[in-house]
Amino acid sequence: MTSNESTAMINRDHPCWKCGYNVRGLSQEGRCPECGEPVDLRRLPRRSVWRFLGIFVACSVMIVLVGGTLLLDYIAPVTGHLNYVLSVELIAAIVVLPVWLWTRSRLVLVLFAALTIMLLVLPFVSLSPAGPYHILFKRVRNGMTQKQVIGQMDRYFPNRASDGRPTISVRSPDRLGMVLDPNHGGYNAEFIIIEFKDDRVVDKQYWPD
Repeated sequence: MTSNESTAMINRDHPCWKCGYNVRGLSQEGRCPECGEPVDLRRLPRRSVWRFLGIFVACSVMIVLVGGTLLLDYIAPVTGHLNYVLSVELIAAIVVLPVWLWTRSRLVLVLFAALTIMLLVLPFVSLSPAGPYHILFKRVRNGMTQKQVIGQMDRYFPNRASDGRPTISVRSPDRLGMVLDPNHGGYNAEFIIIEFKDDRVVDKQYWPD
């Protein structure tokens, strides 16, 4: 075998750009014995290109879901709503699972795990002043007395001097109205209206900003 022939031989593992067959040992000017296409070391294998695109799309979706959830949770806490959490997890699983099964990419799996952990933690973290207000609204149950509702407000807003404490705007035997931080331009429309009958909660309404 001459030096020119030796130089022309492929002496490392390299997949065919079309079918993925290992063309090691073949001539650089030869053809793939599997699919018949000319050997071209400059072209990326199709599988590698699609693998990269799959990982890129999956990671992009994860980043959008993480960033979007953080933004929404700051504006109006959404992670406290089970429907939202399940919807985000479902979208992520539909995108991530096929890509991970195909590529076994650790990056995709890490981002999915990070999203899941974030969705589990955020309901217990207040990113916005309205966060505790949403929690207070969820803790108000039918059958509670007006005194118990006020007790819940004292529990979640213990500092009476705090700007974030709701102000009782309406208080009567059959209705209790609260507004969050009426002097703050960003949250002056966060209202809770609670209806009572025989001193028991029968209905509640939340009016977001």
